[in-house]
Amino acid sequence: HAAVTRGLAGVTSQEPGGVLIVNAPGSPSGVADAMDVIVPIGKHVIDQLDGKDHVRK
Repeated sequence: HAAVTRGLAGVTSQEPGGVLIVNAPGSPSGVADAMDVIVPIGKHVIDQLDGKDHVRK
């Protein structure tokens, strides 16, 4: 079934306060796999939605 699954993600607005919306697969293991990708980048996504700039080292 995964061969026909199409993931989709987007934001409600590019203005501060926008919300990230992610279409994850319907199976518990599919959701777990999606969260393995989303969680590590979550803070960066939230910072960008809040209008913060990229952190430079």
